[in-house]
Amino acid sequence: MECWKIWIIPILQLSTFHLILFQFMNIKVKLFANLSKYLPPGTKNRMAELEVPPETTAGNVLDQLAVPKELTHLIMINGQHEPRDRVMEEDDLLSVFPPVAGG
Repeated sequence: MECWKIWIIPILQLSTFHLILFQFMNIKVKLFANLSKYLPPGTKNRMAELEVPPETTAGNVLDQLAVPKELTHLIMINGQHEPRDRVMEEDDLLSVFPPVAGG
């Protein structure tokens, strides 16, 4: 489902305002193991639904959630391994796994 938001912004050095219409996309973000603490408050089952502007990358989403880069070992979008600069699309599922240590 497409989501539209309206922003009214002042134009510098002018006394007028311009109406700007932004289209947002809905995506899901699932963070595993110790990364789940970076999801928004109230998130259930380690998954959050977010609204993001077009051309948002997986890295942009992780930066917005303040997930440290060094803790993002595996990034998957819709079950496929993807780089941080992959542009998100409507209804994508971004799954992120931290580095795994074993013994």
